[in-house]
Amino acid sequence: MDLLNGKIKNVYFKYLAAAFGSALITSIYSIVDMAMVGRYHGPEGSAALAVVAPVWNIIYSFGLLMGIGGSVLFATIRGKSENGERQSNEYFTASVAGSVILAAVIWLVVIFFDRELLLMFGAQDDTLSLAREYVKPIKFAIPLFCSIRCWRHICVIVGRCADYILKDYKPFRIFVYADMESKIKRCMEKAPEDEKMTEKDLKNHILAVDKKRARYYKLYTGRTWGDRLNFDLCVNTTQTVIKEIVPAIARLFV
Repeated sequence: MDLLNGKIKNVYFKYLAAAFGSALITSIYSIVDMAMVGRYHGPEGSAALAVVAPVWNIIYSFGLLMGIGGSVLFATIRGKSENGERQSNEYFTASVAGSVILAAVIWLVVIFFDRELLLMFGAQDDTLSLAREYVKPIKFAIPLFCSIRCWRHICVIVGRCADYILKDYKPFRIFVYADMESKIKRCMEKAPEDEKMTEKDLKNHILAVDKKRARYYKLYTGRTWGDRLNFDLCVNTTQTVIKEIVPAIARLFV
């Protein structure tokens, strides 16, 4: 998707389809969830689930607030000027820090005041016990949903310009590559049985995907995708078993 040179109408409808589709799936999930709970727990179960719904929606809304708000400000500053890197990084940091703080506050509220919270949203004596059971998984999901503490722990981030976005945190950047013959061979080995693509089809598909990756990387970083100067280690996986390479690289961090 070319955001700079593509037709606005096509770009708009692609994003609209993704947003509408995700909202539709969420709605279908909520309906099915309510139907199944009502079937096995009766009216009290449905009522309890309706009481818990606002709690999750509030958490979800705060996550969107920090995620979408921060990304819009970050992208706006980066798009205005090449000199806005420092300011955009400040917005990114503020967004992540805000997510962590909100996660901690909401987590404490849900853990220690879940009864009062559910009563405030309309729980009655016959639905309170079920509602507290339903809210238990939310207690464990809040830290994972609202924040990712990736800069203090070892983790692996694949693609998405992570080498550029996280450069201030000094990540160890690895670029993995192989010749076309090896790429085609791996694709054919992992392809579903019902997929019928010739070597020529696979080659064209691989070239198209690599072209999109290069354009995406260029758009958001201004750099050339695959340039060895942007990485700390370049690994050639041609005619090698990738699972055997991973332990060797992992030993660098042990």
